[in-house]
Amino acid sequence: MTHRLREFLRRVEAIGWTYMGQTPGGHIQLQHATGVIYVAPKTPSDYRDEKNTLAALERLGGQRLPRVKHRRGRQRKQVDLQLEAARRRHRQAFEADQERRQAERDAAERIQRAAVRAAADDRRRREIEELMKP
Repeated sequence: MTHRLREFLRRVEAIGWTYMGQTPGGHIQLQHATGVIYVAPKTPSDYRDEKNTLAALERLGGQRLPRVKHRRGRQRKQVDLQLEAARRRHRQAFEADQERRQAERDAAERIQRAAVRAAADDRRRREIEELMKP
């Protein structure tokens, strides 16, 4: 069972549907507490299939998934908000890692410049000593 299917079943169970198993053809059988049975595709051919199936189940069961109103007025599901939060945490971790790597590169560059400067100073000092010898 894929992660996407488990997530779909979790959302479906939240509105009163129970997973009954698979048909011999590979479809998912769901049953509502009222006795209504619904057969859904296990591998949707289109990204809208999951949304359409959820909408049909909401209509048949008479319950809707809880939604959180977005500040722009668009309806967003709680799962979408959790996904967005996970993406934000991932982006912050990535940016922190990039900053750490940049700081390491800067430190290595400063050390290299100091070593080059020290070698140049040492070379000049030896040249001056050679010139000062009688």
